[in-house]
Amino acid sequence: MTEEIVPTVTETSADIVPATPAVSIKIAASVPKPEARPAAVLPDMPIVAGVGTLAVSSPSAVDIYEDGAYLGSVPVSLELSAGTHTLEYRHGSLRKLLTHVIKRDETAKAMVAFDVSVQVNSKPWSEVFLDGVERKDLGQTPLSGVRVPIGGVLIFENPQFQAKRYRITGNETGIQVVFP
Repeated sequence: MTEEIVPTVTETSADIVPATPAVSIKIAASVPKPEARPAAVLPDMPIVAGVGTLAVSSPSAVDIYEDGAYLGSVPVSLELSAGTHTLEYRHGSLRKLLTHVIKRDETAKAMVAFDVSVQVNSKPWSEVFLDGVERKDLGQTPLSGVRVPIGGVLIFENPQFQAKRYRITGNETGIQVVFP
């Protein structure tokens, strides 16, 4: 195919500009597709799910640990990441593990108590109660192997005398109350 070049004249110029000849371009019928690449691998980064609060109280002195790291002593409000946390509570040589579910922007409450087993007696006899939100009747003295929370208060009542109170320290194995 032969093309004829026809000169073009513009109105403002006396120059002759040749027309551009047609150019034929061949495009390959099959273009190779780019190879599929594996998805980018991102470094392990914690997903921040928000934080919540755990308000911890106890009738006795308690230290709180998570994975061996000290978090605080009761009473305390701990700000923790949302999710499940297993905390270790310590009172002297006593240990207790509790698991808490912390929800984002919410406050969970925990009451931590350590129990001890004690022998309880009084002279003369008395009815024994564990003081608390709901007063619990433990029975009439003598009592054997009674489980009571450290920091809890026992109330001894005999109708002939004024009631007596005794706070559990956790160091005792037996309690003896004598009415005057």
